[in-house]
Amino acid sequence: MPWRGVTVKCAAVGDVIYVLAGFQGVGRLGHVLEYHTETDRWVTCSKVRAFPVTSCLICVVDTCGVNEDEDMDLIDSQSHPATTAPPAASTSSSS
Repeated sequence: MPWRGVTVKCAAVGDVIYVLAGFQGVGRLGHVLEYHTETDRWVTCSKVRAFPVTSCLICVVDTCGVNEDEDMDLIDSQSHPATTAPPAASTSSSS
């Protein structure tokens, strides 16, 4: 496949890396490849429906078995600066 004019998105989920590709201007990703890291093999997915590029989010999902409690402890231990505004002074006027 020539790479000029092609949109490519990648995502890693567990031991599989997904590569989605489609032609620019079409707005759809219709070609899907899977790379299985455990077996060092590529798999072509030819029976998947193309989906709009504009409404998709490609992200990396870490599924290495990290303990959620440890993640929450790490988040709680990080200090975040207070972004609250000071209270507004109340004024009263009588007419």
